[in-house]
Amino acid sequence: MFTHDTNSRSGVAIFETTDLAALNRYLGQWNPFMDMSVAPVLDDEEEAAVAKSILADHNR
Repeated sequence: MFTHDTNSRSGVAIFETTDLAALNRYLGQWNPFMDMSVAPVLDDEEEAAVAKSILADHNR
């Protein structure tokens, strides 16, 4: 999904992937033309699993 704000010359793209390397290759094609930042997003179940793992690491 892409959204563009032509007034501020910015936009947002949302990608879903299981292949981060492929996403990075795709984004790399656009580097000469624009600045980008990438923020990974997890759904509630994925975040819960990560949080449990972090807590387990801290309780060792």
